[in-house]
Amino acid sequence: SNGDVVETLTRLIDQVDLAARYTSRIERLGRGPSAIVVNVALSTVMPLPARIFIQNNHRCFGVGNPSVLDNTLAPERYSAVTILLLLTAAEAGEWLNKSDADYKACKDDIANELFGAIETSVFPAFRKHVVYKEVATPATFAAYTGAGNGSIYGATCASWRPRLQSPIPGLLLVGGGTETGPGIEAVVISGTRAADLVCEMHSDFVQEH
Repeated sequence: SNGDVVETLTRLIDQVDLAARYTSRIERLGRGPSAIVVNVALSTVMPLPARIFIQNNHRCFGVGNPSVLDNTLAPERYSAVTILLLLTAAEAGEWLNKSDADYKACKDDIANELFGAIETSVFPAFRKHVVYKEVATPATFAAYTGAGNGSIYGATCASWRPRLQSPIPGLLLVGGGTETGPGIEAVVISGTRAADLVCEMHSDFVQEH
């Protein structure tokens, strides 16, 4: 989970009297960027590094090509590729407000735009080798993680983040919006620390079992 502490402490919990200063800091906590993520299966392995960045007109995005490092990620002669395009809050909002009729077409459009940029810059045969694609948008991340704007990194960069132990007894905050920060490693650390706190709070039970 992205650990959207804003949603947790202002919407899901509405009958707890939190300290005014704490509540104010939570309400002012900005959410970090969202993204377009395109997962692709290719019928070849691109002769490119495992991670590159492409600048195309007004867009800059990353291309993950991990199969050059680990050939077990896909069947022989196939590969897994991930394209990541970060979005500002305003851009994310546009995706959250699209109608159902426009949404699929817009997903196809952005995928084709990114594919075209890859073809013109590093791998001309890219689309010819695409056998499967799946596009995730801010709406995807909002639906599956509960993040209000589909944020994939929790709170905004360099902002204050709450401790794992909240002012509410028994409620621990875990994820990219907490003091450990965003990213897989940091979120795993927050989960580990939360588990340690649970063990400390219930040390008698742990010792007996």
